Amino acid sequence: MSLVRAATGLGLAGSGAWGFALYSEDPKQWLARRDALVRGSRLASTVALVAAEHLVAQKQPDKSSLQLQQLRRELEQAQVAQERAGVALEQALGRSGGAQPRDVHPLDSTAPRLLEEKERAVAAAKEGILLAAAAVLEAEAAEGSASSRLHDRNAQRLVAMARLNGGCYLKIAQHVAQLGHLLPPEYITHAQTCLDACPLSSLDDVRAVIAEDLGAPPEELWESFSPVPVASASLAQVHVATERGTGRKLAVKVMIAWQGPIAAVAWQSV
Repeated sequence: MSLVRAATGLGLAGSGAWGFALYSEDPKQWLARRDALVRGSRLASTVALVAAEHLVAQKQPDKSSLQLQQLRRELEQAQVAQERAGVALEQALGRSGGAQPRDVHPLDSTAPRLLEEKERAVAAAKEGILLAAAAVLEAEAAEGSASSRLHDRNAQRLVAMARLNGGCYLKIAQHVAQLGHLLPPEYITHAQTCLDACPLSSLDDVRAVIAEDLGAPPEELWESFSPVPVASASLAQVHVATERGTGRKLAVKVMIAWQGPIAAVAWQSV
């Protein structure tokens, strides 16, 4: 919760600092700058929260990470014990077969019993390695789950921010969905939800954008204009219209309202 407060405070502080610099006497320009400021502050606070949580996870490893380190040391010790038991068995076999060094006396009648003890030691060492390896694998799976949960939380935060900001932020999220070779799968999974879930402008916003860019509302420009878009993307949506006099069907591409009046409307025959 403290991370949330810190990130939110950072966003609010940025908003207050830039509020005076973005002031304009033109109401439309002021609203556009205000919206840009809100989106920028939302981006800053979200990125700060994601970065802070990753730093905390790195500096303060959870119990599963500490347990994993201990289990890996135990596995290394089991491997060393298995090597030593194997060497001892080879030496015992060499002595019993007459392949011992000259300064070592041959084994007496207790050799068979000694060999059995060495073989049991080797078998026990191998079983110890298997148990230690199984414990390491289980701990690695637990740590991977914790890491996956961390990535999942942060991916949800970033995608939610992109959806709220819309426009180019949503376009970036759609691009991130194609970077499976670079990013953890949790980010790809959540970013893919932006590929077919683009926001729609209301009919009033569409009419306002057309009127501002072309000087008249759609009902005055075309014989008919479909109020429901046939397609939408992160930056614009497409409506079907009928050209006056010719009856040609047109595909009218209208940008999202907040994108601005530059090339806000374009159309072509379909």
